Amino acid sequence: MKKYITLFSLIGLFFIGIQNTQAQELQKRSLDESQGKDKREQITKMKKEKSLEVASEKSKEQLEQLKEVTELTPDQEKAAGIIFRDYHVQIIEMGELTKSDKIENYKVMLSDEADEKLSEVLSEEQFLAYKANQEKLTKKE
Repeated sequence: MKKYITLFSLIGLFFIGIQNTQAQELQKRSLDESQGKDKREQITKMKKEKSLEVASEKSKEQLEQLKEVTELTPDQEKAAGIIFRDYHVQIIEMGELTKSDKIENYKVMLSDEADEKLSEVLSEEQFLAYKANQEKLTKKE
């Protein structure tokens, strides 16, 4: 009888050991997955911040070009800066998401949308000067 109790105890300890090992492996795997998710989120956040910086720089350049062509009020300058930044953010995000022939069509559509918003902000003379400058710049490219 003593042999059976000892054997039963050893088998019980063996199964407890197996369960403990499996639980540790699951916990480790879960921890690795959550850390991987955090890293992916961190990388995505860094890319977004970088794209915002690039968009901000490009929008400032475009705003400076507009200010060279026409004189803006502070309100117009602020609104145009926001329009240009949003436009460049969309272009950068679109470039990161997809690589196809449709990109040019989408860029034209976004450009038209930005022009429409600018026409609401600028006076007619200012907008015509802006469009003339844009045409000059596209011919140089």
